[in-house]
Amino acid sequence: MSLNAIKREPANKRLICLIAIIIVLSFGVATFKRNSIWLLDMTLWYHVAMGSPAKARGHNNAGLALHGVGFYELAIEEFSKAIAIKSDDAKFHSNRAISYVSTEELDEAIEGFEEALRLDPEDPRFYNNLGGLYVLEGRLYEAILRFNEALLLAPGYSEAHYNLAKALDAYGDMDGAIEHLETAVVLEAHNLKSYNYLGILYRKQGRTDEAIGIYRRALELNGDFMAVRYNLVRIYMDGGLWEEAIVEFEEILKRDPNDKVAKAELERAVRARAGARGE
Repeated sequence: MSLNAIKREPANKRLICLIAIIIVLSFGVATFKRNSIWLLDMTLWYHVAMGSPAKARGHNNAGLALHGVGFYELAIEEFSKAIAIKSDDAKFHSNRAISYVSTEELDEAIEGFEEALRLDPEDPRFYNNLGGLYVLEGRLYEAILRFNEALLLAPGYSEAHYNLAKALDAYGDMDGAIEHLETAVVLEAHNLKSYNYLGILYRKQGRTDEAIGIYRRALELNGDFMAVRYNLVRIYMDGGLWEEAIVEFEEILKRDPNDKVAKAELERAVRARAGARGE
């Protein structure tokens, strides 16, 4: 869907699915994989920041470490100190905005991402994160613009494709949403949530065979993804495909023998199969 094709119309009244805001801290998050490492780095960078209070980087890294262990308000304080020293660093504003999201201060988060974009308009993550917040506030048209801008900068950004699909679906453009989800599953073959959502939209359009196919592909990647398995079994049950439904319920019960819903539905499918056979 091109930017020019989006009309400035009110969002439809359907319930908007809250978007999964995929936020990536701008510095070094990939290295912090365990809480013990976060705690070590929190201690290290806190001492660095206290020892060199005039250095923005130390405060920023202290903020990252504090955020990593869930001390969001303290992280905001450290990011604010970094910004006070070096206000023209986009990642400092972005990192503080991320912590504001964690404290549910969305107005401040939006302001932070907007400032990050002003300082560095070439980072697609800022557009993606800002678009996610716009969706949460019901500002769908603006969100769609931001996601499109992220993709202009980074066409292979699978999370932006997924988020744009969610926004387009809420806006009433299911075809556009499907197009971006199909792209997302090609770009990131193990992104199971894209498979699941794509299957849901295929089914809404009556494309049952395609929905079944995409769900089966997802289960080949991860047979324990229960949301997909349940969506698949619903198609089988609604279509009277009792054998297929029974197989899926048995797979569900292998993974969770105490699933009462699956037990009851399995019994219903067995009875229906018997009725269909005239037993």
